[in-house]
Amino acid sequence: GTVTAAESSDTDLFTVSRCGSDWDVTAKKAFSSAQTLKLTVDGTEYTIKVTDDSDNVAEVKTSSGTTEYPDFGTAMTAAGSVTASSVRLLADTELPGNTYNITNYITLDLNGHTLTMADKKSLLYIGAGGSLTIKDSGTGGKITGGKTAYFIKVWGDNNAATKEATLIVNGGTIENTYYDSSSTQIWNLLYSNVTITGGIFAGC
Repeated sequence: GTVTAAESSDTDLFTVSRCGSDWDVTAKKAFSSAQTLKLTVDGTEYTIKVTDDSDNVAEVKTSSGTTEYPDFGTAMTAAGSVTASSVRLLADTELPGNTYNITNYITLDLNGHTLTMADKKSLLYIGAGGSLTIKDSGTGGKITGGKTAYFIKVWGDNNAATKEATLIVNGGTIENTYYDSSSTQIWNLLYSNVTITGGIFAGC
């Protein structure tokens, strides 16, 4: 058949243009959201799903721009190198057995994906002056773990210039399947501020 028209669902992500009898599809940047390409062939309209084959699992947005990363640990390290940033999951991923100290302002958007705390040493540690906001702009986003009694720690420092450590949960599920009398999802200690406006907390 003959293609007489073509339309991108989001021209910020990819474009389609005609060159003689051919049609060219050009990617503008990497993306993980579901997109479509509408084609009209011999008067009939067809919708084709368009995906990005990127292996990156998270993107970090700062005042300097947006960069994608192949693992969550690298993304968190990059996010922690500036005053404020946002991390958005692009796929289900895991946090290896490391402690990530958060002493700046980070927003973590689960974006409908699952972050698995894969080791008993996997820990998001919000320290003095740090703030972590967890949200889910998609559906079914989750942080899950089952290796230790807790995997998010909020602990400020009386001797620091900014004493308080802050955690804000606006959405997503935080689940701990580790069975122990002390099991929890979040451990908040001295000089900590925890605000919960949404989300689901689940565990054994």
